[in-house]
Formats: sequence, C-alpha cells, structure tokens
Amino acid sequence: MPMQVKLLRVLQERTVRPVGGTSEIPVDVRVIAATNRDLDRQVTDGTFREDLYYRLNVIPIRVPGLRERREDVPLLANHFLKKYAPGAGKSIHGVEAASLATLTGYDWPGNVRQLENTIERAVALESTSELRVELPAERPKARAVAAGAETAINMNTTMTIAAGSVLPEGVNMENYVEQIERSLLQSALGQTNGVQVRAADVLGISYRSFRHVSSLDEEVRAVGQISAFSRQPSVFSPQPSGPAFSPQSISFAATLSSCHLERSGDFTK
Repeated sequence: MPMQVKLLRVLQERTVRPVGGTSEIPVDVRVIAATNRDLDRQVTDGTFREDLYYRLNVIPIRVPGLRERREDVPLLANHFLKKYAPGAGKSIHGVEAASLATLTGYDWPGNVRQLENTIERAVALESTSELRVELPAERPKARAVAAGAETAINMNTTMTIAAGSVLPEGVNMENYVEQIERSLLQSALGQTNGVQVRAADVLGISYRSFRHVSSLDEEVRAVGQISAFSRQPSVFSPQPSGPAFSPQSISFAATLSSCHLERSGDFTK
C-alpha cells in the first residue's frame, strides 16, 4: 500500500523526487500498466487503492487467455521454436502435427508463459528434426483451472439461467445465490482438506472474507470441521479429493462473497 500511494502521487503531480533528493523533478511519461489480478475484487477487499485504480484504468484492454484464442497456439508454438532452436544448436524444422493438435486442445492455465516454457523444454530434449511436445505435469491448482469448465457445467445442472433473463417465478434469488455460494465453499474445503487459507486461495477471495462468509453457514462450518478431522493419519480414511474450479466459478465466488458481505451489514474492512 505505501508504494501505491507513491505511484498515485507521481501520476497526479507528474513529478518525482529521487532517493536522497530534496527537490521535485517534472516527468512527462505515458504509463502502460498490466496485471493478471482482479483489481475490482482487490479494491473491494481493500488491498488496492480505489483512487489509484481509477487513475490507471483510463483505457482498459482485456487480453483473453489462450483457452479463449486457441487459433493463436500454433503461431506462438512456431514462434518459440524459432526463438529457442538456434540457441540450443538444434535444426528443427517444425512442430509435429499430432503435438500441435495436442497443444491446441490444451487449456493452458499458465497462458503464454506456460506455452513458452513447454516449447523451450521440448526443444532442449528433442533429438530429431521435428519437435515432439509433451504436455506439462500440472500443479493441483492449475489442474483445477484446466478442468473447471466441466465443473461449472455440473454445478449448474440444477438450474440454468440464460443471459439477460431472470429467475423462474417462485425462486428466491437470495436462496439461489446462497446455495451456489455454499456449494463452492464446501467444495473448496473438501479439495483443501479443510484448510481455510488454502480454500480461500482456490476461490480467489481473501481469507478474512472466507472466514466471514463461512461463519454464517452451519453446513460449511461442518464441512470444515469434518475435513480438518480427516487430515489426521488413518488407515481407514482415504485422502479426500474435491472438484475442480473454473475461472468463472472462482470469479463468481468472489462476487458472491462481496454481495454476502454487503447484505450482512456488519463487516468492516
């Protein structure tokens, strides 16, 4: 936060003071800022200054992830091949067709950087003139994101609400939202063996928000207690495994939590 204050001052005053200096130096610069964080949510959580957010968010440009523009994967793969093959002393003419199809069908939770790392590793290990690529071994959280689309579909099998429409007659919106919120919290606790800090990280919300929302729901508290108990070593209980989460469900969880906090009226930052 202290650094955010300094950056805001530079953007507003258009002056900087060098370390050890006593006078301000005017600057005339154009700032291009990039982030992979949800700044709207961070402003709500109080971890990002609202005034700095509006100062930076003049012309926002959203760059979609690779899973939303799969046609770019072959172009990027060949670009990285040309980039790393000469440095490795390899004469590789192109990417194998089957490998290219595999790369295109993968969801790339790490986006372009993960693709670049995969191609660089494949180039270092390749001994022929055609690049064969193996998909990277995924971390649990990355695997959850990659498999999230299916989970989102399964979550919404009970009721599908089309864009621009409203809930069917007789369905209480508050109860509907709480049901989805409860499902996400319970699944997160199950996936992380009841560790609330990790569950909050999986959902993309702050630990404080997670504690506040889960404390309002007896079922969620029960899941947390059962999961915590199951972490004790036992030959009778297998390791629990929870469902995966999609970016949509994670974002929805953060939104739901914010709405829930506003409804409760007793939450202070």
